Amino acid sequence: MNSMLPLNPYHSTLLFFSGSALLVMMFLVLIAVWRFPLWVQLITVLLGIAIVWGGLFIGSELGFRNWQAMPNAPDEAYADTAPLGMLIAGWLPAGYFTAAWWGVLSLIALAVRRIRQPKPPPRLPT
Repeated sequence: MNSMLPLNPYHSTLLFFSGSALLVMMFLVLIAVWRFPLWVQLITVLLGIAIVWGGLFIGSELGFRNWQAMPNAPDEAYADTAPLGMLIAGWLPAGYFTAAWWGVLSLIALAVRRIRQPKPPPRLPT
């Protein structure tokens, strides 16, 4: 029994573009959380949402084109309304992933900053 799922050209193209966009977003948000103030972080989160959204749309669009270009393409390859769905509502999953990543990194950064904060010296009795 093969545990690998067979990927058609649509899935492999979508995974490549959306995965690449997700990695770029994760790297940008990571740098923003560790190095920049909150207002820059929020701008980076918006940029990250746009990057992932674009990756989902482009991956879906090119995925259907690749799937339709294969010989003897199945009928499902021509039901290509997914790119339009990604264009209209792709910001939702992009927003969820980006906001969740920013939230997790912000909590980790807050914990690290609290650990690194110097403790006040003990008070001497008077």
